[in-house]
Amino acid sequence: MEYSGEDVEMGDDPLAEVRARHEPYLLAIDGVVGVALGSRSIAEPGIVVYVRAAIHAAAVPRELDGYPVVVEVTGEIRAQAVTRRASAQSANMGTFGSRSSTAAPWSRRTQ
Repeated sequence: MEYSGEDVEMGDDPLAEVRARHEPYLLAIDGVVGVALGSRSIAEPGIVVYVRAAIHAAAVPRELDGYPVVVEVTGEIRAQAVTRRASAQSANMGTFGSRSSTAAPWSRRTQ
C-alpha cells in the first residue's frame, strides 16, 4: 500500500504540513514510537522520527518532501499515570517559601 499524504489541508508552515501529511505513514512503520519537528542544525529544519530500537531505523525514509528526516532511538515511550499527589505538587510549582505564604518573597513587609 502506497501512502500519498494528500489528505491534509495546507496552512502557513510548510514543514508542519509535511509532518502532518506523513505522520500516519511514519507511525505505521514497525518500531516508530513518535514523530516531531526538529533539525540537524538551525540552518536545516527537518522531521525527527523516534524509534524503539536501531534496527527499526532502516525502514524510515531519510527525506520527506525535500526535508531531512533524523532518526533517534528512544526505546519504548509510555505515558505516566498522574496521581493525586503529583497533581497537587504540580499545582504548587513555581511558588516560593512555605505553601501558606501569600506574599511574594521579594516583597517587603512593613509592620
